[in-house]
Amino acid sequence: MNWILITIGQLFFSLFMYVMGTIFFGAALVPGLALLFKVWSATTAMASVPRFFMIGLALAAGYFMFGLMLIILVG
Repeated sequence: MNWILITIGQLFFSLFMYVMGTIFFGAALVPGLALLFKVWSATTAMASVPRFFMIGLALAAGYFMFGLMLIILVG
């Protein structure tokens, strides 16, 4: 009987940790997505290749911003 309670407790704890991870990942993605949207909006008048280059730079910067923000949030 005790093992059932432990198993149920582990299940709820795992689900809680997945929810917390989703919240922290979503919050950490916000600055990178904001930068990407800003670059996307600012480069609408540019030609394709320079626009793709700028969007690529924004994606790379957003990746590093995500990592830094995740460290800050979790810490």
